[in-house]
Amino acid sequence: MPKVYDDALKKLFRANAQDFVSLIQEDLHVDEVLPTELDAEHIYADGLVRCYDEKGQTQLAHFEFQREKDERMGERLLEYNILASRLNGYLPVATCVINLKKIKDAPCSPFTRTLLSGMVNTRFYYASIDLGEITVPEFLEKMKNKASFLPLLPLTDGGGEPEAIDIMIEGIIAANKTDLLWIGYALAAKVFNDDKKDLKWLKRRFVLMNDFLWDSPVYQELMTEAEAKGFAEGKAEGVETGKMQTLSQMSQELLNYIDARFPSLKELAQKCVSKIDDNATLLQLGIKIGAVQSTQEAKKILRSGLKA
Repeated sequence: MPKVYDDALKKLFRANAQDFVSLIQEDLHVDEVLPTELDAEHIYADGLVRCYDEKGQTQLAHFEFQREKDERMGERLLEYNILASRLNGYLPVATCVINLKKIKDAPCSPFTRTLLSGMVNTRFYYASIDLGEITVPEFLEKMKNKASFLPLLPLTDGGGEPEAIDIMIEGIIAANKTDLLWIGYALAAKVFNDDKKDLKWLKRRFVLMNDFLWDSPVYQELMTEAEAKGFAEGKAEGVETGKMQTLSQMSQELLNYIDARFPSLKELAQKCVSKIDDNATLLQLGIKIGAVQSTQEAKKILRSGLKA
């Protein structure tokens, strides 16, 4: 899995571990996010946490993100499960694999191993969530509309449509979790990678929030790690549009966006933008405009900007 793509998912888990744990057992509460290196041979899990239930009993929860078919998935998950348990006082471990796209004939739970005699001597159960098999409405219902899961929306069945991306963006902004925009952009860009037209639309959709993306602690951390490890190309897989450097540049991008989405408001937008003389105010206006669906809503926002 590409470095930045992989790291974005792992950081999404670490920042929202409780929400992920609730997917497999609602009465578990995260006590500690644990190191993911499982042994001296540098075997790493994608996510590992220590949890406790309502009775104070302790167990571990282990998550793996899977993008391609792996015939040995069951064996690998079992190995991770055993190593995680051994390194943490032999606590029981609940394992969950999240398949990031449709995988034909993917291995499924339980994993079993049979002796030549025909006797099954290993049976390992694990949870599985297949994002590519879940429609957008099913995903939103299953994830209980929690904003922490919204960056995964582009990976669902129908999640690569502009309407779904808008749901993701608007939900993240409404929940005041704008740091998740970077992760959502990174995952959506992977989905759109094979369609230049859609990828161009995606860049345009996110360009109004470019400062949020650039200043995101997640983005800065990912880029710092990438540069430190020699992954300079990480930036190309991240926010490819670059940071807006001047007020005039930001103004033009906003006007272009309004002209493309709400063409009847172009003149009103020009009057509104001409009154703004600082980047922060202009950025806030762009975020508000980017979150609305109708021309009437956009007009209301622009008129409010004129009165400010």
